[in-house]
Amino acid sequence: MSKNTLLVVGLLVIAGVVFASQMMGKNMGQVPAESDTVMTASPEVESSPVASPVGDSMMEKKMAADDTTTVSDVQVIEMEAGAFYYKPDSIRVKKGQKVQIVFKSVDMMHDFNVDELNIKSEVVKGGNSSTFEFVANEAGTFEYYCSVGQHRQQGQVGTLIVEE
Repeated sequence: MSKNTLLVVGLLVIAGVVFASQMMGKNMGQVPAESDTVMTASPEVESSPVASPVGDSMMEKKMAADDTTTVSDVQVIEMEAGAFYYKPDSIRVKKGQKVQIVFKSVDMMHDFNVDELNIKSEVVKGGNSSTFEFVANEAGTFEYYCSVGQHRQQGQVGTLIVEE
C-alpha cells in the first residue's frame, strides 16, 4: 500500500470512531443542551427547613442557562457568589420543594442566608464550593444575603420567591 492509501484509511478509521462515539452519547442519556432543559418542580418532599450540606457528587446534570435544573424531586440551583453579588440574584421555587444549592465562591469568603426560613449555609472560601439543601416550606418573597463582613450592606443580596 502507498503512503497516501494508508493516510486515507487512517483518516476514515478516525472519522468512524468519532462518529460512533457521538452516536453512542446520544443513545446513552447524555445531558440535553441548555436550550433543551426544562425547569420543573415537585412539591411532595419532606425535610427540615434548615440547610444541610451534602457532597458535591449529588450534581448529576448540567445547569441550564438560568442556572436551574431538576434532578428527580430536587430543584438544583447553581449559584456563584462574588465580590458583593450572587448569580443568579433571583430564585423561584414551589412551596414544599426540596432545593439544592451548588454554591461556588469565586473570591473572598461568602455564605447564603434566609432568616425567615432558617436557612444558613456554611461560609465558603474563595475558589471553593459547597452544596446544601433546604425545603421551601413557606410561600412568599424572601431576601437571601451574605452575612460575611459588610457584604449584605454592599449589595450582596438576592430574592427567593416561593410560590404556592
